[in-house]
Amino acid sequence: MGWTDVFPVFTEEMVDDFEAQASKEDRTQMEEWYGTERVVNAQPDKPDIVSVSLFWKNVREGDPELPAPTREILQNAQELGFAKRFNPWDHYVKPLLEQVPDVLEKFPDVVVRVYLAKDMEFLAEELAAAGNEVHVMKSSSIHFAPGGLWRFLPFSETGKRVTVTDVDRLNELESDLLRSQTMAQGGLGAWRVPVPIDLTGDRRVCYLPFMGCQFGVQGGLMNVRQLLEAFTWHAINGLIEPLAIFPACGPLEIQGNKWPSYGFDELFMTLAAYPRLAQKGMLTFVPTFSKSQLLTLDIEYVTWGNPNSELVYFPVDDCCGVVREAPQESEPEAFSADIVEFPHGPVSEVPENAVMEEPIVAFLFLTRSDQNHANVWTEYLSDIPQTSKRIYSHCKDREFLPRSSFLHSFQIEEWIDTEWGGLSIVHATVALLEAAVADAACTHFVLISESCVPVRPFHELSHSLQLDPRSRMRVQPWNEVRKWNILKAQHLENLAGIRKELAHFHDQWMCLSRKDAELILKHDRRDSFAGVFAPDEAYFATVLASAGASPLQSLANRAITWTEWEMGKPHPREFLTVRPSTAAQIVDSGCFFARKFPSGSDIGRWELHRARSAAKI
Repeated sequence: MGWTDVFPVFTEEMVDDFEAQASKEDRTQMEEWYGTERVVNAQPDKPDIVSVSLFWKNVREGDPELPAPTREILQNAQELGFAKRFNPWDHYVKPLLEQVPDVLEKFPDVVVRVYLAKDMEFLAEELAAAGNEVHVMKSSSIHFAPGGLWRFLPFSETGKRVTVTDVDRLNELESDLLRSQTMAQGGLGAWRVPVPIDLTGDRRVCYLPFMGCQFGVQGGLMNVRQLLEAFTWHAINGLIEPLAIFPACGPLEIQGNKWPSYGFDELFMTLAAYPRLAQKGMLTFVPTFSKSQLLTLDIEYVTWGNPNSELVYFPVDDCCGVVREAPQESEPEAFSADIVEFPHGPVSEVPENAVMEEPIVAFLFLTRSDQNHANVWTEYLSDIPQTSKRIYSHCKDREFLPRSSFLHSFQIEEWIDTEWGGLSIVHATVALLEAAVADAACTHFVLISESCVPVRPFHELSHSLQLDPRSRMRVQPWNEVRKWNILKAQHLENLAGIRKELAHFHDQWMCLSRKDAELILKHDRRDSFAGVFAPDEAYFATVLASAGASPLQSLANRAITWTEWEMGKPHPREFLTVRPSTAAQIVDSGCFFARKFPSGSDIGRWELHRARSAAKI
């Protein structure tokens, strides 16, 4: 496994898509978000740029709007209830007014460039008088973005060394400038401090190759304005994949992947800037407390991209020079000059699910015609309290379904002409889910074929779902299937818009929790499976994975319906006679249903659904 198997890459083809498809209105919007209105105290001859952003917004999407900033509000934000920890004036504005003159005296080749939000233009002349080069932007920012990304704009300036920092880190600027000089002397494209831990406590991927407040770049290596606009356009249109394929865990959500919320700058650096800069070589500074398996893949990738890349460990307890017992998570303030967030903590196991209330199970019958053993199902369902069950049916040959069938009165309105091995099976299953999810009381959804029979009483299924309410399906990730069946894996290698690493194979006859069912319906990826053979055995887990719900983490990875597959055969084995050895296998499987039992099977003698012990099924 390599870096690009874990993280998606924002490719040149995606940039081309933006150039070809973005409308005039899209481009006007991008100009407003990333355009500079005017520059005050321009200093074009200095070789070193220290780049910061200055804006006043609540940095997460969904946070309430703040009033238009004024000097008085910024100085008294805490007292007025607009800031939690400190007044933005003292923390972000005063350092630019009081510390920058000392910085410029000590480093005469440095220009401190401030990308200033439009609604804070009243500070421009005062900041310039302190020696800052002020770029008044056309936008006031939305939330964290686009303001947090303005400081990347100097990356296009050939011949410059660009050091990206936060205003509240000006005290540590000397060491950062030294690193930028060392980078240039080594002929490398960038230096950086990666986020030193892989996962947050809630199992989001927080390892990123660039910590947003502490890195430097050789100018002129990329058309960063075009890259920012293309990346933003793709994100707004839902075309940026938010998942990493974490080793041995499968797809997990990358932290900070939502435009225009906090962390979007680091997502851009990870998916768009990093793959391009890696080819130019990296000088990587790693804090000694780092604990990361993704760091290994990172260093392998940049060393492959440029063998001159170097790795340096530095002996402090925090990459920002602050000694701590352990990395802590900090809530970003409303005022932002790209505040660093440490969303770290020990990697926790998936928490045990609390016992839920008694589930209400929707039985989704996907059949050709009537159930092969309708009498068994009638008896099984009659034992279930009416409040604990719902029944939905989709019958391919519904015109031939006997009116006496218990399925007759439960046919859903939508009808699909299903065909074995085709996408129509997925369409019909989705139709059943849509009908059942409309009943807000349903907690779980069990898919049943005409050859399925119940083999354990309902109260055992109900008790199991109370103890563990997760979905149940046997799942195999694409990369594991590829090890033993390349031909099968090839079915999912070219899904439109879905990386093959996100693909999963699974049992068709499954049980979905309401959470997963709603997620599947929300993320319709059926077009991606057009032309795929037997998509019903891969669609649902793959959609969950592509939506950020890693099947290997969020599901109970076990079958709910017992099936015996014969080697090399396209269909499972049928049972006309149920021998004691077969009955024992079903008992030992722990499954609640079994297939394939055609009409005339002698299942009655075993009283399958009335089982109470391992002595009989």
